[in-house]
Amino acid sequence: MARNKGFVEAPYASHTDWMTVADAAKTIGLRVAQVQGWAQNGHVVSCKHGRRRLVSLGTCRQHLDRARTRDWHGRAGNAPRLNDRPPHAVTCEIVPVDVAGHQLVGARLDGQEVIAVRLLEELLGLARGSLAQKMRRRADFVPGVHMFNLNADQMQAIRGHVSDNMTEVDFIRHASRITVLTAAGVSMALMLGDSDICRRLRRELSTSGFMQSVGESVRDQDADKFARTLAGDQQTVDLEQFRRDMITETRQIVQDAVRDAVQVAVRESMQSIIALLPELMAGIQPQPTKATSKQHRCNMRGETVARLIRQNVLGVKMTANGVHDLARSIEQKRLGLRNDGSGLEGYSELRNTGGAYDARFYSPAMVTLMCDIMRNGQIYMGFVQ
Repeated sequence: MARNKGFVEAPYASHTDWMTVADAAKTIGLRVAQVQGWAQNGHVVSCKHGRRRLVSLGTCRQHLDRARTRDWHGRAGNAPRLNDRPPHAVTCEIVPVDVAGHQLVGARLDGQEVIAVRLLEELLGLARGSLAQKMRRRADFVPGVHMFNLNADQMQAIRGHVSDNMTEVDFIRHASRITVLTAAGVSMALMLGDSDICRRLRRELSTSGFMQSVGESVRDQDADKFARTLAGDQQTVDLEQFRRDMITETRQIVQDAVRDAVQVAVRESMQSIIALLPELMAGIQPQPTKATSKQHRCNMRGETVARLIRQNVLGVKMTANGVHDLARSIEQKRLGLRNDGSGLEGYSELRNTGGAYDARFYSPAMVTLMCDIMRNGQIYMGFVQ
């Protein structure tokens, strides 16, 4: 066990009775400050898990029993520290560890199989120290569960079992610190790597029975089967919590997809509007649809139109030249910059009759429009359908 500012720390994987200081104090019926003092003074085993300080409930109860059976008067200075007691006898055994089909030298410390990080780095062709640094940056990395440093007792035990013919682990004899990986840590390291071994392992995993079970449960939308596949036989899964998590994640995915679709639609609409701006700014309006009815056949000269206007609008003295001027005004208002003098389709037309000059012809619809303008005494401001 390692010392850290008065704390006696152990790897997270070495105990199964970790509890927060508050929960441990409530369980054994003491004040939180008292249990916190035990941890700070090294009377109980603790560890740092994430941002929380955890204590071993078993060592808390042992320390409480000793305090009750011996006359220590409840003062921390009279109680023996964990570091003052005889060292724990570490059971060690050198064992071969199979890593993606490669046999490496590992160790079984107190029943837990570990392998030196340096050996796995050499197998994967990584620089020394890069694997440990990459794993510590992961959000799902848990110190003590995936990787930890050997303490003095563990290093002494493993050095006593390293023989002279184990050249690949000869560095253990003189190393000042040894970082080891657990089985979970080896799995995480192989998932992170980009070597041929890691790629082959991921490919085998994708075709394994586990991944097939996961795929079938997703295809069948069976949340219970999916949860059981992930849990295996050693864990108990809260299915209701799992369903809630799945619903939350699905809702978030749908919201992201809708937001992206709206952004794309708005972007395309803005691009279409921008493309039409030059035409809108120029005041260009669409050409009227060509009419085929008798009302839009241009077959009357200016004199005929003038006579019809005089007959239908009392008090108006209209001439052929006046008809031509009014028609040109209507065409200019209607066509704007597109007015080329050839007339307004369905209302007026410039036609060559074989003479020296082209003649203008008008339709009954133009006569009706001109009569309305003259009858109301209005200046022409727009096109009246």
